[in-house]
Amino acid sequence: LMACAWFAIGNIECCDLETTWVSSLREQEASFDRKHHRMYFYTTAVHWTLTQFTPGSMEVVPRNRLERAYAIFTLLSGLILFSS
Repeated sequence: LMACAWFAIGNIECCDLETTWVSSLREQEASFDRKHHRMYFYTTAVHWTLTQFTPGSMEVVPRNRLERAYAIFTLLSGLILFSS
């Protein structure tokens, strides 16, 4: 569910959001076939979500205010849910 939300936020194209993690990754990975994009980006979103709850690292980072706010929310959720 967290990965779905991260993927959805990354696909928002609004005038006040300069760059999103999806658009940034799309520029880096321009060689991918169009039909493989959705699955590649979704698995990247799952990977990002797992790294928020584990000590893993990820090259995908928030690129705008909305993504950063969601990343903070995700980290605080993990802290609250798993700190028992």
